[in-house]
Amino acid sequence: MSESTESKIVWPDVPTIHKAEMRLPGGEVDEWKVRDGGLRHCDYCGSIHPEDLMTLLQTGKAKLSGSDWKYGFPHKFYVSSAEGCGHLGKFYTRHLIELSPEAFDAFAPVLSQACGIKWERD
Repeated sequence: MSESTESKIVWPDVPTIHKAEMRLPGGEVDEWKVRDGGLRHCDYCGSIHPEDLMTLLQTGKAKLSGSDWKYGFPHKFYVSSAEGCGHLGKFYTRHLIELSPEAFDAFAPVLSQACGIKWERD
């Protein structure tokens, strides 16, 4: 986990939720890779890193739109530029379980405000 220097919130260094799903040759591991626009994305599912998404939403640079609820809950959000400059990526809600309590407490209200769904931990 990495620690944000500004707020002392611990964010995940590597995605961990895909371990059971991974069928990668050579024992490759999941990681957050920087892509176009300087955003970190999960190299397995392509999800934007929660900290990057939180920053985009807080600064008004992005907006969310939903996908289907095929699993019975909002499992994915599409992230687009608030300026109308196109698609920035997607966010899979499964990555919420990787967050430390402090990171979840910081991110959940921002995500809730952006999508209109209240997020809580069990």
